[in-house]
Amino acid sequence: MKRTKLVYATRQEDIREKVAETLKKYHIPEEDVLDVRYQIKDSNQSALILYTVPDQGGTH
Repeated sequence: MKRTKLVYATRQEDIREKVAETLKKYHIPEEDVLDVRYQIKDSNQSALILYTVPDQGGTH
């Protein structure tokens, strides 16, 4: 199953560092990361982290 996390930073902050902190905070292994899409707009930066999580085998 694919999931996403959205990370924001100001121009003064390092967005790549914020992404690394987010991966650690939510216990997302780097091998589960499919893509990280960065965007810089005006004085803000954002990164969309796309990652996979193991299927829990539940029925829906």
